[in-house]
Amino acid sequence: MPESCNEFPKIVAPRLALIEKLNNFKKKKPTAIEACKTMTSLIAADKKIMDWMVANKDWCQVPDEQLTQLKQANEQSNEFRGKACAAAANQAKQIEQLKRAQAQGGGGQPLPGAGVKLPQGAL
Repeated sequence: MPESCNEFPKIVAPRLALIEKLNNFKKKKPTAIEACKTMTSLIAADKKIMDWMVANKDWCQVPDEQLTQLKQANEQSNEFRGKACAAAANQAKQIEQLKRAQAQGGGGQPLPGAGVKLPQGAL
C-alpha cells in the first residue's frame, strides 16, 4: 500500500475526539452554542475524511460501504447541526433582547448567569 494510506488514522483522529465529546454531552448537557460548534467541527472533519476516501479509494482499498456509511452519518449530523445552530441563534437573540431591556431600565428577568440583587438595609 502507498504511504498515503498510513495517513488515514491521523485524518480520523479529530473526528473520533469530536464523537467522544458528543458522547460526553449525555453526562453534561451542552448549550446550544456548544452543540452547534461541535457539530460544525464534526461536519468539517467528516468532509476531510470523505475527500481523503474518494481520493485514495482505489490505492488504499477503501470499501464502498465505509464511504456510504460516513455520508449517511454526515447527513444526520447536518440535520442535527441545523437544529442546534437554529437554537443557538434563537438563544443569542433572546439574550440580546434581555440585555437591551435591562439597559433601558425595563426590569424583566435577570440574564442567565447574572446574580440577583438583594435588598439593602437591615433585615
